[in-house]
Amino acid sequence: NRAEAVAMVRKHGFNRLPVYDGSTNNIIGVVTLSTWDMMEENVESQKVTDMIEMPLYVSPLETIDQLLPQLHRRDDHMAVVVDEFGSGIGIITMEDIVEEVVGEIDVGYHFEEYYPRRQRTVESLGDGRFLVDSRLSISEANETLGTRIPTAEFHTLGGLLLGRMRHIPKEGEYIVESGLRFTVSEATERAIVKLVVEPDQV
Repeated sequence: NRAEAVAMVRKHGFNRLPVYDGSTNNIIGVVTLSTWDMMEENVESQKVTDMIEMPLYVSPLETIDQLLPQLHRRDDHMAVVVDEFGSGIGIITMEDIVEEVVGEIDVGYHFEEYYPRRQRTVESLGDGRFLVDSRLSISEANETLGTRIPTAEFHTLGGLLLGRMRHIPKEGEYIVESGLRFTVSEATERAIVKLVVEPDQV
């Protein structure tokens, strides 16, 4: 409830609190309590659910110069970092970025659309094209599809795309690797869900 959120803000000095559903790696929103909010008479009686805002989800491979414009466009100060499976692995704030760039500062108050577990499927679409789950391991893909995708850098196909693109891609984005084209066919704002693997037609 909001009383607990207010107590946490007063105790720890953070005015942005991540909201999770079930487990801490499933961050579904962010609640912001400003100094003005804290001065309201009935601040503790309001529902937290009425204050939840959709967070910005980013890849851990994104650079600061990629992240800053996204935060600026949203007029936001916090992003949720998700791994290749769409699970939350941390948060990053504007204060973190500023401290990294110019050193630690004192600023007073600190600044899974979740999808169910699914089978790692491989579906033939014909003509050498396959629809695959992004969590399929590269070694499994090589064995099933007869491909020779390197396994040294990344474990899954989704991880391969995130590593090459350095951001969470949208549907239709693709990369070319080992003579193959990997196109995102289904994605959420947090993760790649499915992709199409096919020979790259040069």
